[in-house]
Parts: sequence; C-alpha cells; structure tokens
Amino acid sequence: MMAIPRVGHEVVVHFLNGDPDQPIITGRTYNANNVTPYPLPEHKTKTVIRTETHQGDGYNELSFEDQSGSEKIYLHAQKDTDTLVENDATTHIKHNQSTTIDNDRYSHIKVNDHHTVSGEARTKIAKSQTLMIEGELHVKAGKVWVNEAGTEIHIKAGEQVIIEAGNEITLKAGGSFVKVDPSGVSLSGAGVNLNSGGSAGSGSGFAGEMPFNAKALIQEEKKHIMEFFYMDPELQPYAGTKYKAVLSDGTELTGTLDEDGYAKLENVPNGVARIHYISDEAFVDTPRESISKVVNRLDSLLGE
Repeated sequence: MMAIPRVGHEVVVHFLNGDPDQPIITGRTYNANNVTPYPLPEHKTKTVIRTETHQGDGYNELSFEDQSGSEKIYLHAQKDTDTLVENDATTHIKHNQSTTIDNDRYSHIKVNDHHTVSGEARTKIAKSQTLMIEGELHVKAGKVWVNEAGTEIHIKAGEQVIIEAGNEITLKAGGSFVKVDPSGVSLSGAGVNLNSGGSAGSGSGFAGEMPFNAKALIQEEKKHIMEFFYMDPELQPYAGTKYKAVLSDGTELTGTLDEDGYAKLENVPNGVARIHYISDEAFVDTPRESISKVVNRLDSLLGE
C-alpha cells in the first residue's frame, strides 16, 4: 500500500533508532485546515478512505457505513474506474439493481451470452434498433406474437418464405382480404384481377448499422498524459538524456529529456509503458571513503 501525504497535511514523524537524521512519516492527522471528510460526531460510524485530486478539487473515496440497519459501502471515482479480473467474477444481488448511464454503453462478449429472465422483460428504445445475426434466428412464443409498425413491415428471404397456420391465414388490406381456412380459399374485394398487368409493391430493404467495436472505442477515449523525470541519487537531473518509451500497444516513441530531466507524452493508451534511458557516457561508480576513515578524519580535524 502506498499513501503519500500531500502538501499542507499535518503528519506524525518518528525517528529511526531515535536518530534525528533519519525521520520517517508514520501517519497523518486532521487539524482546523485539514478537517475530517465528514463532520463528527454525526458520522461517527463511518470509516472513510478519501484522497485528494492532485492539482484539482476532486477526490476518490471508499467509505463504510456501519450503523446497524444502514450498513453501506460507498465508492466514488472522480473520473474513471477500471476493473481487471484475471479469472471469474460473480455478483449476487438479493434485492433490486438500478443502473443509470448518462452517455453510451459498449460491451464485447467474445464467446457466448446466456440470459434468463424468470418473470417479464420489457425494453423501450427511443430511436432505432439493429439486430444482425450471422447464423440462424429462432423465435418462439407460447401463445401470442404481435408485430406492429407505424408504416411498413418488410419480410424478405433469399429463397423461400413459408407461412403456415394450423387453422387460418388471412391477408387483409383496405376493404379486401384473402382468407385460407379448412373450408377453402376466400377472396373478397371491389374487384379480383388475374394477370391484369401492374407491378408488385416493394419494401424498404435492410438498412441496419454495424455495432461499434467496444474495445477500440474505449481505448480511443481513454488517452492519457504521461510525465516522467530521470535523476541521480542526489536528485540532480540527467539533462539531455535520450529516452525510448514503449507503450502498451507496442508503439515506440523516442525523445530527449529537458534541462530538468523531464519529458511529457500525450495521447498515451491505457496499460503499462516502459521507459528506456540511453546515456551517451558510460556510468562510472567512483570509490567512496569508508565510514571509519571519514570518522577518523573528522576526529583529527576536531582535535585540531
């Protein structure tokens, strides 16, 4: 776990072995300027982990409410939430679930999708819906199947269309109809025309749209800025050092650090990036005096 105090936080400092030259921060504490996330004692049953946005006013939070009858886990992400599960993920909700998405939703199931509803399923779509199936489509209704369109229903098959009914088939348009039942075939209309010319009507045809590639869209939206420094153990920058950045998608970017040993890359995709530094000069580890020699030399100087 890593939790670095921010500028302005009041911290608790201990010293290793009581040595004032070896301070270590062991905690943080609240004060008048850095108050608790929720007022006390009103929220005394809350346990809160809240961070602060760097160079901003937002925060991320994970909190636990332990009041009997009001237990709750709350998660707040100031921007994005990414979840990676290396194997299975299981969710069991014993009551209701509600989801609201203010923009688009993308999903990509690479193998099979199984969906079972023990009660009713209701879907309302304000605009258009496209269903594209490369294999077969089977629909079965236990009792009634009703399709209604405000303007047109177009049924087209590459080879044959078969409409079969156990008792009756009726085609009706305006005041005319064709009825087929066990008693025979009935035609009724202002006139019945056979081989009298004219032409058949035509439908609109398929005009559906392919779905977006969920992964590609998400990766395109989630572009980031990456900043990095390169310094020696004395915190002196390696100015002018060349670097090569290998991004998560395999892209390689090269450049040179500025006078502060700093570089900034934009439009970086999600994932792990590796930075390789290329030095023009070979590193030479200069010998250092032993501690005993340094102490002896200091003693001799103090003795003088």
